[in-house]
Amino acid sequence: MASANLASQNDVCRHGKLIFIKAAGRIESTANISNRMFTVNLPTVSDTEGDSVMRNAILTELYNIFGVPASNHANHVMYCLPPNRMSGIAYA
Repeated sequence: MASANLASQNDVCRHGKLIFIKAAGRIESTANISNRMFTVNLPTVSDTEGDSVMRNAILTELYNIFGVPASNHANHVMYCLPPNRMSGIAYA
């Protein structure tokens, strides 16, 4: 049986209509994108602040690192937030 991961489960859910492909690995002065993943550290965002505050902070930090909006680097951006940050279960 094949292993389940974000790409494989997305393919099952969307019946092959949205395919994630691996971007070339790249290292910038403060950024390391590897295997489709990038971690943003937000030391100034409180653990009690909600998902909208965290989402805006993530977008700002991505802009600060790359100098352009996140949409200039990828067609789709997924946020994997720490536990208990969202007011609901999910949104798209």
